[in-house]
Amino acid sequence: MTSRLEFGPQMLALFLQAHVVYAGVSGASLPVSQRKLDGPRKAAEHEEERRLAKAAGLSVETLRQAARCSHKVTLDERTALWLSMEINPYIHQRSAA
Repeated sequence: MTSRLEFGPQMLALFLQAHVVYAGVSGASLPVSQRKLDGPRKAAEHEEERRLAKAAGLSVETLRQAARCSHKVTLDERTALWLSMEINPYIHQRSAA
C-alpha cells in the first residue's frame, strides 16, 4: 500500500500556516510567549504572506482566506497557492503517453 499526499483545502491551509509561522520564527527577536510584541516576527510573517501571494498572482486577503480554509477560494486559486510554495498538486496525475 502506498500513501498519497492529499491536496485539499485543509492541507493547503496547514501548509500556508506552516510557511508563515516558519518565516516568523526565522525573523523572531523575542520568545514565542511574547509573539504579539515581536515586531520583527510580525514583519517576517507579513512579508512571507506577501511573497506567497505575489508568487501565486493573488491578493494577500485571498491567501489569508485559504489559510483559514475558506470555501470562497477557488480551485484555480488553491492551485496557484500550492505552486507558489513549489508544490505540484498534480503530482499524482498520470501524463498521457
